[in-house]
Amino acid sequence: MKATLRFLAYSGLTAATTKALLSEFNVWPELDVDIVPGMANIDRGRSQIASAFLERPAEETGDVLLMVDSDNAWQKGDLYYIAQQALTLRAVVGGVYAKRIFNQGLALRVRFTGAHQMGGDRLISCDYVGTGFIAIPREILETLKKTLPCC
Repeated sequence: MKATLRFLAYSGLTAATTKALLSEFNVWPELDVDIVPGMANIDRGRSQIASAFLERPAEETGDVLLMVDSDNAWQKGDLYYIAQQALTLRAVVGGVYAKRIFNQGLALRVRFTGAHQMGGDRLISCDYVGTGFIAIPREILETLKKTLPCC
């Protein structure tokens, strides 16, 4: 599977993020990775990254865009897993991580009430997921592009 991974790194990658990325290359050597430095406005940066992804042909970028914050870390294979699930389900898939503010919970809103357990391979339907560890299929971005203003 070919994919594009972009890091928004205002002040560089953390050591834990770098270590996680290096371990991912053992699983996924053809992953196209770039670090976008100096981007202070995260929302604008993510939009620019998605636009640049769509401007290049799928043969170059792959069918899934991954965006990871410069201070997130993950276990080997997790990035590949969320990309694969995003393509299989034709859905946006995010990894679970804590909000930046201490003790403020996870960067997601679970769609259902009741018991659920984090940490497994089971996907959980959410109303929203944070964009700090996310996989978005090209077809979803192309559909959004048709409905959003260009300028």
